[in-house]
Amino acid sequence: MEQYQWIVNTGFAAAVAWYILTRLEPAIKQLERTVNLLAIVVAKSSGIDYDEVRREYQGYDQGR
Repeated sequence: MEQYQWIVNTGFAAAVAWYILTRLEPAIKQLERTVNLLAIVVAKSSGIDYDEVRREYQGYDQGR
């Protein structure tokens, strides 16, 4: 019975984590879009070239 207890404990935690991540994924994607937009707004208000900031930001997004 102990071998099944490990599966039950691990399986439940994995199921809860999967549920939470699938529910939060849209919110995380929206936050990512918002951060991108804010980076552009700050760049423009600071007088920095928009395209330059975008290229640099995309480099970080790709694991630069």
